[in-house]
Amino acid sequence: MTESTALTALCARTLDNLKAENVIALDLRDVDSSPADYFVICTANSDTHARALTDALARVTLSVGERRPRTEGRDTGEWVLLDYFDVVIHVFRTTAREYYKLEKLWGDAPAVTLKQLEEQSKEDKAKSKEEKPKAIKSKTVKAPAAKKATEKVPAEKAAAAKTTTKAPTKAPKEIAAEKPVKKITIAAKKSVQAADAASTEAPKAKRSVVKADGEPKTPTAKAKSTTKASATKTESPKKVSAKKVSMKKASEE
Repeated sequence: MTESTALTALCARTLDNLKAENVIALDLRDVDSSPADYFVICTANSDTHARALTDALARVTLSVGERRPRTEGRDTGEWVLLDYFDVVIHVFRTTAREYYKLEKLWGDAPAVTLKQLEEQSKEDKAKSKEEKPKAIKSKTVKAPAAKKATEKVPAEKAAAAKTTTKAPTKAPKEIAAEKPVKKITIAAKKSVQAADAASTEAPKAKRSVVKADGEPKTPTAKAKSTTKASATKTESPKKVSAKKVSMKKASEE
């Protein structure tokens, strides 16, 4: 986007080169309630001439980087208006220009010639070049402040990290609640170990009982008693027969 003064000078020069008549620019920047910064007024010889001027202005301004202007009255060609927001171009036919008399309607605005516009546009460019280095210096001075702001952010993050790391130390109740659980688990382990020891001792007791039963003293005593009883049972018939024999001998004598 070009400045309004440079755009006005470009449009006025283009109209002058295309043989537009009585080209005038009105400076409205110091006028209250003005619709734009500049008015450019010119006269066309015919309707076709007015259309050719509007089309040429649109092409030239687009080549500079300006947006396409909003146009009105191109079909009739009596009064063609090209609106660039800050600059407004008025292309009149002779009768229409004499009828509306925009120069008198905006008599508070001073008229500016093409030479004056070009000189003023050069001055504005020089001022803009001088202002750019100042803006760059101000940006470079403000840069350390921005760095300080960025340095504060990690400090806040570190403080947040410290709070998160201190959180586990601030909960002794949870640690105390976890200790009985550990004691219970140790007692449970001991009970399991005692049960395992009892299960291992039970077979040993059985083995000792078997050994006690297998000792030679108790079975031999029982065997002797049983053999003596059987011997007495077997010897009793012999004694009976001996008594009978002795009794018979006694009777014979």
